[in-house]
Amino acid sequence: MIVSLMSLHLMVAAAAAPAVQEPSPVPAPVVAEGTRVRVTAGDKRWVGRLVESGDGTVSVLPDKGPLVRLRLADVSRLEVSRGRMKMGDAAMRGGSIGLLIGAAGGVLWGVSVSGGGSPNCLVLCNTGENAAVGGLIFGGLGGALGAFVGAGTSPEKWGRVEHVRTSVVVLPQRRGVGAALRLGF
Repeated sequence: MIVSLMSLHLMVAAAAAPAVQEPSPVPAPVVAEGTRVRVTAGDKRWVGRLVESGDGTVSVLPDKGPLVRLRLADVSRLEVSRGRMKMGDAAMRGGSIGLLIGAAGGVLWGVSVSGGGSPNCLVLCNTGENAAVGGLIFGGLGGALGAFVGAGTSPEKWGRVEHVRTSVVVLPQRRGVGAALRLGF
């Protein structure tokens, strides 16, 4: 009997309560003013200095353009600059990408020029050997070119700042009431 009364009480309370509560205010991320940030909201992105954050908003002075003030609820991504990549790291990254692209292109080239056993073979008469030689040659050239290009750039490194969005949902269930806490980052 007591269990039935408690269930009835919960069902009445659930019916009286709104089905979905509004999301709680988004706390301001802990980022110092003047920090170089990259802010993404919708399909737009701004890179610049953080001017102000708090009260559910963030203000950024982009490198190019006027001051931008956004609600934190609209911000899908907030990142802080961690400095520039070292030249050696950038060269290694560029070389790795160039090596992979060059090797893949070389393998395709090697397969396409395969002589098929004719006496006028370009390098070797076996498709597999041509693919291996093409991969090695073009992979090496691509790696060298990629390292050279990578060393000439120093891309900025970014670290993501997490802020939590929460909402509570209360829904009637078969046996009483169900509640869920939804967290978004």
